[in-house]
Amino acid sequence: PAASNQVVARLELPYNARYLVVAAFLASYNPEKSDGQLFARNKQRRQRKSGKAARGTGKLSQRLLGPRACPLDRLLAIYYSINPSREEASSETYTQIKSLVTLRVLAQVTSADNLDQAKFKCLLPMADVLRIAKSIRFDLGVHLYNYDG
Repeated sequence: PAASNQVVARLELPYNARYLVVAAFLASYNPEKSDGQLFARNKQRRQRKSGKAARGTGKLSQRLLGPRACPLDRLLAIYYSINPSREEASSETYTQIKSLVTLRVLAQVTSADNLDQAKFKCLLPMADVLRIAKSIRFDLGVHLYNYDG
């Protein structure tokens, strides 16, 4: 089960762990094809398309379908693109991911032995992730695919 609002409210996550939660949420709910558009670092990032195109296709929003598992390398790529500290991969980053799994904020959907192809998904509801994003002054809506909120 996902972490409850009470548990999340009491969690005092480190700064970089908050970015990991946001990155996991984005990786779980955004299609992989949107990564280049949503996470480009340059100032001339293409404008995000409105949600009108997706509504016309008849596809359900990923938020309605639930989180998808994403590979660790994609989660880390999103994390590094949104985290302003620009830290390099370290044992601390991997320790924080394991801690988030222990806290049931993230779920590892592959076996613990399979580190090369580990996949994770975010278990927190959007309202909790919005609170975490707000605490680090990160605009989650700008980085969510077809978000009209």
